[in-house]
Amino acid sequence: NIEIHKFTEHTDSVKCVNFSSQGSYLCSGGVDNKINIYDVKNLCLLRTLATHKGAINSLHFIENKDESLVFSAGAD
Repeated sequence: NIEIHKFTEHTDSVKCVNFSSQGSYLCSGGVDNKINIYDVKNLCLLRTLATHKGAINSLHFIENKDESLVFSAGAD
């Protein structure tokens, strides 16, 4: 196993990850109640969403030509 890059923005354990259908974006959800969205090509954080009051349990990307959506389910 070779580590290519390590994202360190979560402050607690990561519970779930999901790639966009084109592989351009990665989202991660954690015990810190946050969803992070990353640009895979540039290996950078694009946005942090802190709308849940409990841990993020699952994530799903939906993409079409006009927009990208992230659906989440949390412990709240």
